[in-house]
Amino acid sequence: MSTGSRTIDSGQDLVHHNMLFEHAAIAEVLTEMDGELAVLEQRREMTRALKQEILTGRTRFV
Repeated sequence: MSTGSRTIDSGQDLVHHNMLFEHAAIAEVLTEMDGELAVLEQRREMTRALKQEILTGRTRFV
């Protein structure tokens, strides 16, 4: 089968295209997860700092 100047060989190009699409989708999900993990780590550090201030008495709750 010919599409312009390009020939498709028995579905191999389609399989390769699908693999690239899957890899891109996986990379996108992993990138989003990295962002979410960074936010969670920042919240954890803020919580640790607050706990430390409470334990040392620098911050008091009324």
